[in-house]
Amino acid sequence: MIFYVKGSFVKRICILLCLLLTACNPTSTPQTPSNSVQSPLNEAQSAVLNLNIFNRDATLSSLSSESNALFVADVGNQASVAYTETIAEQSFIALSDNPAGTDDNSWSLQASPSIPISYVIDVTSGTLSATLTDLIVSRFDLVAETATIDVTLPTSELQMAVDATASTVNLHMPIGSQASSVQLTSTDGFITMTLEDGVNLMGNLSITSGGMTITVPTSTGVQILVENAENSEITLPNNPRSVAEANIYTTPNFDQTTAKVILTSTLIGATLRIIQE
Repeated sequence: MIFYVKGSFVKRICILLCLLLTACNPTSTPQTPSNSVQSPLNEAQSAVLNLNIFNRDATLSSLSSESNALFVADVGNQASVAYTETIAEQSFIALSDNPAGTDDNSWSLQASPSIPISYVIDVTSGTLSATLTDLIVSRFDLVAETATIDVTLPTSELQMAVDATASTVNLHMPIGSQASSVQLTSTDGFITMTLEDGVNLMGNLSITSGGMTITVPTSTGVQILVENAENSEITLPNNPRSVAEANIYTTPNFDQTTAKVILTSTLIGATLRIIQE
């Protein structure tokens, strides 16, 4: 038996189907841009992470040890950043502002704690709060200009270089942290460094038109080898504020202390204060 259906009825059915499909899949609605970028860990054995932070707030911390990611960044709008990655045994990742973008979204950045990573960070007219305690940091290089920086360093050996201009930099070295190659430079700014028990630090310090305070426990000795000093002052626990000269300054019982800070220094229009508590 054959049934015949009028053409107008078939047309009405087709129109209804089209309307239903359109309602279920509205192609005219634009997609919301992703708010994050990320890179997989894959075969990476080490990595270099280059961050350029301009006119925004950023935080940096550790991913979970169970994460399969090398790096995850919540940037507010993916289109506002430039992101480059090369994933290999020695991986490279670079995150910076997209020159065509104008947003000032805060960044929340997380890195893998599973492999050694060298951090190269430039902060201009912004802030960075970094907790690196659980990360394996091969090297930490920071350039800051008119910025506010707060960093808790890892509980392991690392190399570090900080170059700050018109910035406030707070560095915290927890128990287990060690740094045998350090370069600290400050111009028109202020650096605060706090060391916990057992932390050893050795390197070079240069302060021009600014100041620095180093706070250590009584079990840590500090030795400042001043190579050049002009219009500068130095304060030690056993010596009130005095004019800094080309000399060697040490805290009491330096030779008997269990941990040591040794800095070769240049002080130009600077104030250096050592606190033992």
